[in-house]
Amino acid sequence: MRIIAALAAALALLATQAQAQTNTPSDPAIGVYAFSGGREVYIEYLPDIQGLAVVEFPSGRVRPLRSTGEQSFTFGPTIGAPEPVVASLQIEGRRLRWRENDRTSTGREISLRTESVSIRSGEITLAGTLTLPRGSGPHPAIVLLHGGGAQTRDFFWLPHFLARRGFAVLAYDKRGVGQSTGDWRNASVQDLADDALAAVAFLNADRRIRDHRIGLYGASAGGWTAPVAAQRAPDQIAFVIVRSGSFLTERRNVIYEVESDLRAAGYGDDVVAAARALHQRDIAVVEAGGVGWEDLRAALRAASGEPWFALARLPPDLIPHTSENEARIAAHIASQRRNVIDPPGLWAQLRMPILFQVGAFDRYVPGPETAERLRAALSGNPRAQVKLYPTGDHPMFDSTTGYGRDIPNVSRYSPGYLEDLDAFVRQEARR
Repeated sequence: MRIIAALAAALALLATQAQAQTNTPSDPAIGVYAFSGGREVYIEYLPDIQGLAVVEFPSGRVRPLRSTGEQSFTFGPTIGAPEPVVASLQIEGRRLRWRENDRTSTGREISLRTESVSIRSGEITLAGTLTLPRGSGPHPAIVLLHGGGAQTRDFFWLPHFLARRGFAVLAYDKRGVGQSTGDWRNASVQDLADDALAAVAFLNADRRIRDHRIGLYGASAGGWTAPVAAQRAPDQIAFVIVRSGSFLTERRNVIYEVESDLRAAGYGDDVVAAARALHQRDIAVVEAGGVGWEDLRAALRAASGEPWFALARLPPDLIPHTSENEARIAAHIASQRRNVIDPPGLWAQLRMPILFQVGAFDRYVPGPETAERLRAALSGNPRAQVKLYPTGDHPMFDSTTGYGRDIPNVSRYSPGYLEDLDAFVRQEARR
């Protein structure tokens, strides 16, 4: 699923949607710091802003950090407002001094180990990082699954958050991104599920990992990959967590995304309906095995000059339906059909513990309808939880509309989101 462009989008990707950047700079401030009373502070490098950002648990506050000197930082009241200064942070060796409201508290850094790993998935090599919790193990483990687009192993605060709760966390560059081989552009959901299961097999071969205690975490488009992988290997997957997934098929969810983009750009119902009709015609041609190809081609060419077409995520033209192009068209249709899965049907088959988290203000998946449909699909699984957060947007920020224009005014994650994730993973760690 595509996230909004420019700085607002970059910050909206804080939850797990880092852009394609291979190397995270080393910075002494990066890490997790434990304070009294169960408070935790995560300082991480965010490639999208080329700088550090902070997440605080359990408050859920999230802000970019502004450097004010040697390992000294401040942050303001919201993501987009560095002033007035709300808090100042000072790194002193392995300690973090935090000053706010004329009070100073000190947190200690929690040591976590990381290892570079290489995973074989068929002909593909996936380059990744394994983050290990404290202790010798064996540890339960979680494999992190990407959202849409060119995603690397950079999942912002999530690996440290999960490792802090006792999990070994495996994140890898998506195929064809960073140091991984292959090409994500022509990869189907089934191909990405192959990669997820290869990562599970890799962990199963590690003596530091507990037998039968490996889960999957899928964000955004990873919410399709996770149930596909879990359904294919239910005996290998101990639990599944999804944030901001959809009950729709990937292709039909694109329509929802396009409608949101058009409305955010100020277009009305007539333009939204026109874009939706073109997508539905495209889907119908695929379902009919190519029947109506030339009519669709003419409709796309006619609409391509409209000012809204750039937001429609449709090609301005198709190759002619000739005998010479028959094989290429057939391959395209076959590729599209490989991505047609039935999310509610997949979820209904799963019996492991599940946490599905979605926001009511998500403009990239239909949050309330997804929650309703998934609760029905998972009604036969007493260990499944579907959580709908009234103010949550796609990255699960505490939003007022869910559109990108909200981002500069965001100050925290949606209430309950981090707490529910924390409770679920702690329970799974104890099994």
